[in-house]
Amino acid sequence: ESLQKTGTGFIELAAKIPADDTVQMKWEDGKLYDVPKSIIINQALYHGIEHRAQIMVIMTQVGVEPPDLQSWAYFDSNKGKILELTYLYSKLLSI
Repeated sequence: ESLQKTGTGFIELAAKIPADDTVQMKWEDGKLYDVPKSIIINQALYHGIEHRAQIMVIMTQVGVEPPDLQSWAYFDSNKGKILELTYLYSKLLSI
């Protein structure tokens, strides 16, 4: 339930960010750059995916069958909720 709320909240937040919004960030070279907020959102999504993959590897190594985290499996078990999330995600992609 917590993951559902977090994911939905993340998508709703992302849908509200205008495509041209940026934030200044100090980069590895010490300089400030205007970074599109969409890049930060993309990194947050990728970072979560990376950690889930690492957890699945650890589970497999200790003999535990990891759950199916593919979008297809999620859709199959959450068909009623998916329509709302699909709408919100389409707004995210239009940023």
